[in-house]
Amino acid sequence: SREVIRPFYQAKVKRAVAQLQEEMAGMPFAIHKPEGALFLWLWFEDLPITSQELYERLKQRGVLVVSGHYFFPGLDEPWRHKDECIRVTYAQDDFVTLVKSTSAVGPVEPEAEAPEQEKPTLKTSKKVKGKKLVVKVRVLADNQSPVTGQVELTEGKKLYALKTLNNGKKKLVVKGLKKGFHSVKLTFLGNDLVKKRAKTLSFSIG
Repeated sequence: SREVIRPFYQAKVKRAVAQLQEEMAGMPFAIHKPEGALFLWLWFEDLPITSQELYERLKQRGVLVVSGHYFFPGLDEPWRHKDECIRVTYAQDDFVTLVKSTSAVGPVEPEAEAPEQEKPTLKTSKKVKGKKLVVKVRVLADNQSPVTGQVELTEGKKLYALKTLNNGKKKLVVKGLKKGFHSVKLTFLGNDLVKKRAKTLSFSIG
């Protein structure tokens, strides 16, 4: 109803914006103009941590928000703005508690730097038989020790296989390949200590 529901939520969003501005006065943030729904979009320009990390810190205080990076699907290029925003709902009556908890986080400082990631070595072999491709991969760290993580095999936007390494090794099998030239990319997806790395494998199916 335009006479009941719309005025109710219009008043609610005004209170929510006012509460944010009061509780978080002095903090470098902006609120995108509310244009409907039951959410507010907060932008923390030059946030020294990602919005996902901010979500994790707020969650520890019992405050649930949504990290803004989820709302940019398909955006592969690095864009800082998507990691500087969060979405909060003002539908519940405890919005004041949420705002006070958010402001209570205090100055947001980046956590201690993680150790520099190593560049892995990808050792591969491939075998083509009929319309089947078999790729064996071994991923090693700088000290030649096997690493943990996942590897994927893709061609263009098509994902053929995604497997978890076992002692740094894995065999990936693709069946039913079409005739002609193929160029697939084998990618180690990285982990906290070892960088992501990819290797192109080319072959033909007769």
